Order: sequence, then structure tokens, then C-alpha cells
Amino acid sequence: EGAAAAAAAAPKSGGFGTAPPTSGGFGGAAAAAGGGASNPFGAGAGASSFARPGAPPAAFPGFIAPNVERSSLPVKADADRVLMRFDRDQRKDKLPDPASAEGAPQCTYPPLQQSCRALSASSSRVMMGICAPDAASGLVALKAWVTDLGLPRGKLHGLDTDGKPVEPPAGPVFIKYNSDSGDAFLSGYGGDYRGVLFTPELGDGAFRQYGYLPLDLPAGGKC
Repeated sequence: EGAAAAAAAAPKSGGFGTAPPTSGGFGGAAAAAGGGASNPFGAGAGASSFARPGAPPAAFPGFIAPNVERSSLPVKADADRVLMRFDRDQRKDKLPDPASAEGAPQCTYPPLQQSCRALSASSSRVMMGICAPDAASGLVALKAWVTDLGLPRGKLHGLDTDGKPVEPPAGPVFIKYNSDSGDAFLSGYGGDYRGVLFTPELGDGAFRQYGYLPLDLPAGGKC
């Protein structure tokens, strides 16, 4: 029953079909699986795990959803500033209470969503790490984020063995996504973080990672 619920959250064709687990572009699953690990992209690990060798091209077409007008997006510097402020405030536990007027999703989600869209639209590659309370909600978040940012969809690894469906991990999961292949890898997660680590590559040699952004951010704060 758990496997059926998780599979239902993923697209049935054209992307995120299940496939046998591989190391691929995601690296090993040890950082995300069980144990005492809390941040799967811990200090120092994120940059080395996601480093792309060689100098990137000077300009990229980027990723953008068909329903998003590029002219409506903030400039890269403003988008980076918004996401850096969120990242900083979350690390310091200074984000406003979501139950307050200042912290209500209707107020806080739209600028974060537009900022993610803006940086994705200028990126050569986008990585995401989704920390979710269970497989079903993790796959819902994966589908929503990929759709909202106009990212490619590949295969979903971790829900079958040699083509035979297996039960998803019980409890929290971590899903790694890489736009190079469009593939995603799901595994069990023993940490306490919940949300999305968003890692766009803008071609300037800087490592950027923002999080943990809300799982439901693509909803734009709508009730």
C-alpha cells in the first residue's frame, strides 16, 4: 500500500519512471541514508559532491516553465539576495512565525518562488535535495518543484530492484535530483531537516546553495 501511494505521486510516463538504483550523477546514498547524519549536504560536502569540473560556458539558456514569463522574474542579484537572506535567517532560527502576518506563506512564498525561478532560468545545471517526512510527500514535492522550474524529468531510482517494485523507505526520505539527467534518487533519511536544498549553477564559478526552502513553495503560498 505504501509503494502504491508513493508511485502514484510520480508521473506515470515521460519522466520519473522507476529504475534500478545507480550511483549515476548523484553519488552514493550513504549521506542520505539513516544513521546519525542530519544535513546530507553538510559543511564542505555539498561543494565537493556537486562540483562540476572545467570552466562552464559564458551563457546558458537556463530552465523555465512554459507558463512563466521571463520578463516577470527578478534580476539574478536580487534573487540571490532574497534567497541568501532566507538561508541566513533560517540558520539563525530567525524566520518569522508562519502563523503571523509577517511570516504567512501568502507573504513569504511568492518572492522566494520567483527568486528560485529566476536563478533556475539562468543556470546551466540545477541540483535539489529534498528532505521529506515520507516518500509520498517527497515525490509530490519533487514533481511540483521540477514542474515549477521547468526542469527535465528522468528516471526515479530507489523504488525497485531489477525492475521489481519494492516498498519505499519507512519514515523520512531524502531525494537527490540533478538536471543533467533529470533523474532522481530516493533513499531513507535519518536527519531532522525538512525542506528543499536548492543548488543552481550560474556559470560564474561560485557555489550557491539555499535552504531549507518549503516543500510546498511551488504552490506560491496559496491556501
